Amino acid sequence: MRQHKLLMTVVLAVITLFCMVNLSEAQVVPPKAKGTSQGGPGMDQVQAEDAMGPKARVAVSRFNDKSAKGNYTGQIGDGMAEMLSNALFSTNRFIVLERQALGDVIKEQDLGAAGRVRQDTAAPVGELEGADLLIQGTITEFEPGSSGAGGSLG
Repeated sequence: MRQHKLLMTVVLAVITLFCMVNLSEAQVVPPKAKGTSQGGPGMDQVQAEDAMGPKARVAVSRFNDKSAKGNYTGQIGDGMAEMLSNALFSTNRFIVLERQALGDVIKEQDLGAAGRVRQDTAAPVGELEGADLLIQGTITEFEPGSSGAGGSLG
């Protein structure tokens, strides 16, 4: 239980720091996703690494963009979710699970299960990893090209 509270504190601190630093310099730019290379360590190896305890499996879902600037395209929410996923991955304290394209993976599994593709090449069902933590976000305000805060006293 103590490790869970510590983990939640670390996740919230990373999210807060990430938002404070990156939102002040945010620009409307299509996300540039960077994937990991194939052939890396397996899930068992990664979970066994000691980084203040076992690594939690974290999934970052799409960020709901309710801002006036990004309401139509969704690029701001997608980009921020991708940036958070990359930041969490770079800490080497979490196993970050891909969830942005989960619908496509499930469709591919359903296609194989329906017998429409050769069974030896079908995507196996029941092989997805579950998440310990699911991070969701909502963007309520966004102003492209702005930085910092300003104000005046009258």
